[in-house]
Amino acid sequence: MLDVDITKRLATLDLAVVFSLDAEVLALFGPSGSGKSMTLKMIAGIETPDRGHIRSAEHTFFDSGAGVNLAPQRRRVGYVPQHYALFPHLTALENVTFPLRKGLRWPAGRARDRAHELLEMFGLADRAHARPRQLSGGQQQRVSLGRALAGEPDILLLDEPFAALDAPIRAELRQEFRAIQQRLQIPVLFVTHDLEEAASLAGRMAVVIDGAVRQLDLTRTILDRPVDRQVAQFVGARNIVPGAVRRHSTGICADTPIGAIGIAATSLKDGARADIIIRPDAIRIIRPGRPLDQLRDATMVSGTISDLIDHGTRIAVFATVEGTLLEASLSPTAAGRLELRIGDPIQLAILQAYLHVIPAGA
Repeated sequence: MLDVDITKRLATLDLAVVFSLDAEVLALFGPSGSGKSMTLKMIAGIETPDRGHIRSAEHTFFDSGAGVNLAPQRRRVGYVPQHYALFPHLTALENVTFPLRKGLRWPAGRARDRAHELLEMFGLADRAHARPRQLSGGQQQRVSLGRALAGEPDILLLDEPFAALDAPIRAELRQEFRAIQQRLQIPVLFVTHDLEEAASLAGRMAVVIDGAVRQLDLTRTILDRPVDRQVAQFVGARNIVPGAVRRHSTGICADTPIGAIGIAATSLKDGARADIIIRPDAIRIIRPGRPLDQLRDATMVSGTISDLIDHGTRIAVFATVEGTLLEASLSPTAAGRLELRIGDPIQLAILQAYLHVIPAGA
């Protein structure tokens, strides 16, 4: 367990974060300069909060009211900084044993055995005597993770752990990381700017903006139901359409620049201004001749294809509807079947079940 409630005044913002986690992975996600890395450093004991507390299941790391501030080596926290921070003059084995010998004062034999165990776990047994410059980026990251885990920490902190790696190595390390976390069953807190990484690794996510946790929830919930417009933009909402709620005899809709859009439910009152968040996968592109009665609870709109962008695993289709640009998402196979071309007229079905409505200005 990790319980954090801290504040710290920084040069560019006042940081105030509150969250807790059990034996799970929590992602700190948000823009650069919002205080995510500083939060990790305060938990690790590298920086000191102005006020508040940091507690694990066993220890109080920091409590401004009680005058408690444990030294980093007493916190049983594994920490991987952004750039690995391996000692260039030490071998992989020596880098992993270093915190055990210097910080925890383990006997040399015990420290060496533990380091060999971790290098074996990360597939680096044959690189034990290589120095960082002789290792690939993925191997350096594995050594850094091994060093963080060497002292059998109660908590693991990772600051953008895979950011500097090529895509195939990132995918490989993510798999290894998931297996390690399931084995260790300890709280893991990691900073990332990569939405795909947060979604694939973290059961929950904290969106940190301007020094505060704006939303903390299941990762899927935040992606589907962001609490406000700014969170929506940071978690990749592609279509945010302004409108006004209108209740009528057969349901609820929002009057928007692209027409009246049917919505499943909202707590907003009749006439309230709102932002309608339409995920790209909530938009279906209608093939000519397809029976429209197959699409229930959908709003039909017409437009013109403005652009097509191939992202490899998906095709982004941009359509202009009544002067508003909407983005839909298709698989390459589906896009090929539709034979879409820029400038073609297009009909779109916006599915009610995948819409999210938030108050305007939220």
